[in-house]
Amino acid sequence: ITEVENRPALVLKLKRLRPSGRYWLHLHSSTFIGQKAIRPSVLFRSFQTVDKILVNSEYLREVVAARAPAYAHKLRVIYPGVDTERFQSQFTLNGAF
Repeated sequence: ITEVENRPALVLKLKRLRPSGRYWLHLHSSTFIGQKAIRPSVLFRSFQTVDKILVNSEYLREVVAARAPAYAHKLRVIYPGVDTERFQSQFTLNGAF
């Protein structure tokens, strides 16, 4: 699986290079799915090509689903964050070492 970060058009280029590959698109904002950033036909082909479309919030899931309702079933919300038990801040006593 190749995860493409925030660049839907790149999915199509990668698919041409490795047609048998599986692709996930991870969107961090709506910047690169707007009409000024990508033609609708290219966006929809990108969404059609990927196996999953990951977004970082419920709000963004709604925005993407409204832009391309036919691909809403591919959307998954993955909230940004970190496991603070496993990765402790360098500014704590335990994380300083």
